[in-house]
Amino acid sequence: MVYYFYKTQAEWTTMLEYESSNGGSNFSNEMKGLKTFLDQHPKISGLILSELQYDYTSIEYPKFTENFKKYLEAMRGCFPDLVIALSLYGSSLIDQYIFPALKWLNIKKIDSYLDFYTVDLVAFNRCTDEFKNIGTAPMSASDTNYTLDNIKEALKLGGFPKEKTYFKFRISPSSADESLNAWILNVEQMCLYPNQTSNWCADTQSSFNEKGQFACTNGVGFMVHYIDFNDPHNCCRCEKPYPSFNAILDGWKGVDTKPCNSLTRL
Repeated sequence: MVYYFYKTQAEWTTMLEYESSNGGSNFSNEMKGLKTFLDQHPKISGLILSELQYDYTSIEYPKFTENFKKYLEAMRGCFPDLVIALSLYGSSLIDQYIFPALKWLNIKKIDSYLDFYTVDLVAFNRCTDEFKNIGTAPMSASDTNYTLDNIKEALKLGGFPKEKTYFKFRISPSSADESLNAWILNVEQMCLYPNQTSNWCADTQSSFNEKGQFACTNGVGFMVHYIDFNDPHNCCRCEKPYPSFNAILDGWKGVDTKPCNSLTRL
């Protein structure tokens, strides 16, 4: 699978709007270029389309769904065997379907062209004291609208089919210090240097179990982000390597993960 996107929703909109004003050649030219790329990489079985969300600077484009539907029709017509998916940020789904300021995608009008959806919860909330021991994608919280409970409601309001919905979770810790690089924010650092990492935001084994249960109840699967930073060599001496991933997997299976002493935080 390959992520495939324009950099912003505005660029998506410009491309989609241009198609309707230039006699319909924009999509066909893009599909020709895409065919060349896919022919050169025959092991690619699908594309995950992303970066379609509105942001706070966006203005409403009433025909966005209709234009995007035509784009999907063109792609499906050229590549009938290609898996086509849509990746959406969880925070944007809550903004668009629970607290809508602008009309956006009508999922029911495009669902037949898509094989699955991914709900990205990796950058769901910024790291603050509230999320130190529950992670930045909490089930519920007092100071944010971005919770899994609200994701459940947004997916219902948006008409996303459970049998085609996957959730993407962050399994590495995060920090309010934006100067820290991703390879520093890993589980091994939490075990080796608990005092220096005490203000990082990280799930517990129990809250990861909750996420696995949530994915099982509300979707068809899950994926994780930065698995290579999830203690692959078991430096933390937990029950298994990749402790966060395995805790989500346990939750998916309905199993409670044994607590890991070196990941227990004050």
